[in-house]
Amino acid sequence: AWTAGWTALWLVAVAGAKGDWFGSDAAMAAVVVGVTAVGVGVLLAYRRFLREADELRRTIELHALAAGVGTGLIGAFGYHLLVVAGTITEPDVLAVPGMMFLGYALAALHGQRHYA
Repeated sequence: AWTAGWTALWLVAVAGAKGDWFGSDAAMAAVVVGVTAVGVGVLLAYRRFLREADELRRTIELHALAAGVGTGLIGAFGYHLLVVAGTITEPDVLAVPGMMFLGYALAALHGQRHYA
């Protein structure tokens, strides 16, 4: 629920920034602080989830997190090569976190199926 709420809030903030809904730099800064604070809440909720999880769930999460970080590192270097080569002309800062999340999600699903 925390992740879904943070994602929805982030999407609204992005749309608002693009549509100039907030009217001033100070208002936009307040939105960024608010979204970031909810993001910290997501991290704290995830930490609580891990503390309360059983050993198998923690193992699945550890492997999924390792896969996500590895995917992000390898993807970041590959993405950088594409930018340097001129294949990607408008780099997107969200490409690497997107790769990390995809790697994590796929590994978590695999772990759940493998150990179920």
